[in-house]
Amino acid sequence: MKALNPKILLIASLFVGSAFAQTTPPVAPDLPKMEQALKEAGDLQSTQPGAVAEKLTPVLTDLRQLRQKGTLTLQTIKIYQDALLLLMRAQSLLMAPEPEIVASLRELVVVNPKIEDAIFNPREKLLLENLRSAETGRLALQTNPPGCTLTYHGTEWGSTPVDVPLLAGTYTLRLSKQGYLDQEFEITVKPAEILSASRALRRRAVDLLLSVNVSGTLVSLNGQGVGTTQLINAWVASLPADRQQEMGSLVRQWNLDLNTAGFFRLSEIPVGEPVKLEFRAPCYETLNLNLTVNEQEVDWSRPIVLRPELRQVELKRDVGFAEISSTPAGAEAYLDGILLGNTPVGREVCVGTHRIQVLHRSGQYVREVTIRRGLAAKVTGDLKPALAFLGIYAQSPPGTPINLLKNDSEIFARKLALRLTAFSDPQLSGEEIESLRKQGTLPLDRLLDPKTPAADTEMFVKKIASDAGHSNLILLGLRAGDKYLFRLYSTIHPHFDLIEIPDMEDASLEFLVSQFNKAERVAGRLQAASLGVDLLDTPKGLSVTKVESTQSGTKTPLAPGSIIRSVDQKQMSFKELRDYLRSKKPGQSLTLEVVAGKDSVATVPLTLRFSGAEYPWSTPDCFANAVLIMLQHSVERDPLSDEAKFAGLSFARGLMHRGEWKLALEFLAKTNLEPHKSGICPGTVLYYQGRCYEELGDRALAESYYARAKDYPEATIGTLDGLLISGLAERRIQSLKKATR
Repeated sequence: MKALNPKILLIASLFVGSAFAQTTPPVAPDLPKMEQALKEAGDLQSTQPGAVAEKLTPVLTDLRQLRQKGTLTLQTIKIYQDALLLLMRAQSLLMAPEPEIVASLRELVVVNPKIEDAIFNPREKLLLENLRSAETGRLALQTNPPGCTLTYHGTEWGSTPVDVPLLAGTYTLRLSKQGYLDQEFEITVKPAEILSASRALRRRAVDLLLSVNVSGTLVSLNGQGVGTTQLINAWVASLPADRQQEMGSLVRQWNLDLNTAGFFRLSEIPVGEPVKLEFRAPCYETLNLNLTVNEQEVDWSRPIVLRPELRQVELKRDVGFAEISSTPAGAEAYLDGILLGNTPVGREVCVGTHRIQVLHRSGQYVREVTIRRGLAAKVTGDLKPALAFLGIYAQSPPGTPINLLKNDSEIFARKLALRLTAFSDPQLSGEEIESLRKQGTLPLDRLLDPKTPAADTEMFVKKIASDAGHSNLILLGLRAGDKYLFRLYSTIHPHFDLIEIPDMEDASLEFLVSQFNKAERVAGRLQAASLGVDLLDTPKGLSVTKVESTQSGTKTPLAPGSIIRSVDQKQMSFKELRDYLRSKKPGQSLTLEVVAGKDSVATVPLTLRFSGAEYPWSTPDCFANAVLIMLQHSVERDPLSDEAKFAGLSFARGLMHRGEWKLALEFLAKTNLEPHKSGICPGTVLYYQGRCYEELGDRALAESYYARAKDYPEATIGTLDGLLISGLAERRIQSLKKATR
């Protein structure tokens, strides 16, 4: 291969490397193929000049298309220039007509009007001089704003205004200036003419200054948060140093209360494009503004636009009122963890959902309340037993101190705080627990030791409950491998409930908390609905076998022998009716379809009667210790109420269910039910006392209490329609007699 003129290659390289700073993103032509074709054309220049044009034709075709699209790159410009030089010199060697050579030269000069004369030989220089003399025009360009950089194929031609000579032809030029949108435009220069042109650039973006009547307001632009408003001094200090004086002076002229107003600078706001602003602050209504900065609003000498609607954005208060009370009064009321005062207390509160916790020595309650704009929400609640969560600990080898797992404890405590409703939740922090441990008042090691005697456990639990804020229940977690074991202690029972969950995922935690929340149902289970009749399943329906004395004087067809064919238009068995009644509340009515004779069918509306019932320990709603605490709380809250009477009986039954016969006897002795009443009555208590004595081995006393229980022929266990005590007591007496023979 015969090398190109070294001088030409050197000048071309300098030309491409410095003058043609390319800013347009490259298109991605087949550069290796172009370079190979250029190399092969250079090899043919001295031996077969006639083949050069044929070799370069595909390359030049592609390059001309790139030029028309304005996508010439650093590499393609170099190839373009070298290809035109090769073509022009091959034409000279072939003695081509001068117009062909001039055409190649013209294209080269149009591609690079600033080309150096030094790369040409004397004959080419003469042709170039004649070409420029005959076909040169001028471009006189001015811009608004001035000082824009004019470029052509990445080559800077200076800052506007410019006056440049150009060979006749069509050029695609680019104007650019910092802060303005680049502008690309096409011109056609004619020989011996001056083309005067004027172009206006559109500013890329401007600044908007604004104030809001609330400092700390979150400002969002097109759905994205961009910052918060600040008081005047902090805002000015946050600005670029060269703009602080100017912008601070502008907003101080707005006559605002600088002690409360918040200021903000929206930067890089596009001109001519709609934008959406959102202003959000706690306890204020969210405000949305839509605006467009029009070009005629912009003073291009200063990139700041002052819009009237932004000089004082006014947010409206978004509050309601909370009235918090408790029985007894004088409890501490907390709103989202902040003490408001002692009940009863009223306070203006932000609209939204809030957590209210009321603490008193006799109990606590927690409520989530939704505050609505302009309305007062009355918050009250029954004081409930308190649960103290002592954290989660790693299972350690015997003899080593237990280790609090702070992260696990925080996750679980957060779930308790957010979801617990059945009990209040005085959460102890890890630091508080550690402090109690150092004082020797938190013997967790002994609680976690399975060998600790029941009496000691009871003592420890009561001490911890007192130190933790007079709590009624203690929840203690232990991690064993990937599983978590929770122990739930009560202050009235030495044995703990062991609760296992597989992990700390939401599903497991929701299950655990939901089980606690089911303790809410305990009070509702101490009463049962009744139709006031005894029923028996028959093929025709439910047969009335007995009517209670309170119903016998009525004129309804509910008499012995009547058949209840349907209840609320549904056929039911005795068991189905019993389950259906459990879903009802006092005062609700049923519609019975009753057959009183051969052809007599009547529709009978009947208001439900509710009678006392025992808590169903055979199918408990939740954890046994939680139920015991709720029953005890019902007794202590209002000892003379009917609910307290049945709660006390159910409490004793719970102790019996767990084998605490002596303790159960103590509570049964305190149970004061109405005498000579059907259903749950003193006969029920006497029967249970007999069961306790029987389990304790005192058969004589057991038989005595069973005999006394038989004096209440209408006494039942469980509910009003439960099993009759008389039959149960007789069977127990016979069993005891057989055992003594």
